[in-house]
Amino acid sequence: MVKLPQIQTLLDNKLPRDWMFVSPYGPAGKMYQTILDDLAVIETFGTHKGEEWYHLSVSRSNRIPSYEDLVKVKRDFIGADRKAIMILPPRSEHVNIHPFCLHLYYRRDGDSLPDFRGELEGVATI
Repeated sequence: MVKLPQIQTLLDNKLPRDWMFVSPYGPAGKMYQTILDDLAVIETFGTHKGEEWYHLSVSRSNRIPSYEDLVKVKRDFIGADRKAIMILPPRSEHVNIHPFCLHLYYRRDGDSLPDFRGELEGVATI
């Protein structure tokens, strides 16, 4: 059996062996796909208002990625112990290039999101 080398993401995370590198994307991005199915990811970096953001486009060929897909991609590319966000913009700002694609963002230079954890009637939330 041939042992494939591990692939490193732009965040220097080593991907599990069920991912394969597909091609470069744009000026500095990368495209990946899972070996056994059609889960695909494009990773890029960008700066917005002086903050560094890591962006993942997560897609399937014939359906929207599931919650489990997003959890896997977040764990594999961003890390289990880091916070990622998904933005649902107003309709006037929505851009749809791929009909079955969702996006995750991670702020590289700090966490600007509030801590939403709490308790509701004695039960931990989030």
